[in-house]
Order: sequence, then C-alpha cells, then structure tokens
Amino acid sequence: MEDYIPVIAILATAIILFFAFKKTSPIDEDPKFEPAKEDTPPTPTPEQVEASQNAGLAQLGLPSVAELRKLTKKQIDAKAEADGVKLDARQTKEKMI
Repeated sequence: MEDYIPVIAILATAIILFFAFKKTSPIDEDPKFEPAKEDTPPTPTPEQVEASQNAGLAQLGLPSVAELRKLTKKQIDAKAEADGVKLDARQTKEKMI
C-alpha cells in the first residue's frame, strides 16, 4: 500500500493542475467570436417622443405639450384643477406639464 502513495500523489497533482489551467471553452480562443447582441429597439428621437405623448393626450381629450407650453403656470394649474388634478405650484413649468 505504501508503494501506491507517490503514484496517488502524482495523479492528484496532475488532476488539480489540469483543472487549474484548463480553458473554459474553445470560443475564448477565437478572436472572431462575438457574443450574440440583444435585439434592442431603436431609441426614439425627442420629436418622436413628443408626438407620441401628444397623440396619447389627444385620445384622452387633453391639450398637447406644445399647447401647455404656451400657457402660464397659473393657467396650467387652473386647467389641471378643472380636470380634477391638483398640481404643486412651487414646481417648475416643465414639471407641471
């Protein structure tokens, strides 16, 4: 039994070294490999965002963002109050819109 101890130690060392220096995959060696890109939708432009918001507001019977920007803060607050919405008059005009 004592004759097998050096053989077992060498095999154990070989196995440990094999897993320690083993590469994770052959793909890691390929410089041409690129991971799959997620299909992300294109980022809309600010004009597209505003047009979408205005379309949604029109469906609800509310004024567009451009119309609200023409009003004063007091007029915006009065219009919102007429629709049953309470705004904080301390906020900026853009935040109120």
